[in-house]
Amino acid sequence: VERVLTGAVGPPEGAAEHWWNLLQEKREPGTHARIPGMSSPFSEDRRKRVVYLLAWLVEVGVLKHSLRVWDAKLGQFCRDEEFERIEMIGDNIVKCVITDRLHVAFPPEEGGVSAKLAWVQQCIDSNEGLLRIFDYLQLDKIIGNSLSNSKFKSDVVECLFGELQLLLWACSAPGGKL
Repeated sequence: VERVLTGAVGPPEGAAEHWWNLLQEKREPGTHARIPGMSSPFSEDRRKRVVYLLAWLVEVGVLKHSLRVWDAKLGQFCRDEEFERIEMIGDNIVKCVITDRLHVAFPPEEGGVSAKLAWVQQCIDSNEGLLRIFDYLQLDKIIGNSLSNSKFKSDVVECLFGELQLLLWACSAPGGKL
């Protein structure tokens, strides 16, 4: 199993270091390199940076649906038609993009995606996995109210993925900008 998982890069520690270095390499213009300010070898630093960025995107009005589900006037959570549409896109992002990214990050010539990595994708695609993402990113703080552990949390994460993907598509179109 270890050989299949790590391919030609040795034990798990070597594989983790190999993939971290691969993600940090300078890329040619036009490729999607990491944003250096968002990258860190420490997961807590990366989490804080993502949370900060999400809160900022809500504050400046870029994220209009996924994290604006609390209606203070009504004192309740609301899901409009736009939320539902974007959540459907996000659901497809979880199913397709994560699988694609795993295949790009773990190419066949270097060991490929093993059953264990495919299991990771399945975990993320489950309601439980999406709930954990919601809690890990502490999205309650951005929303401004606490959601119970429910399918709604999963839907918020899927909507967030969908809204971010729509933003990327809009920005990558000719003449596209925020």
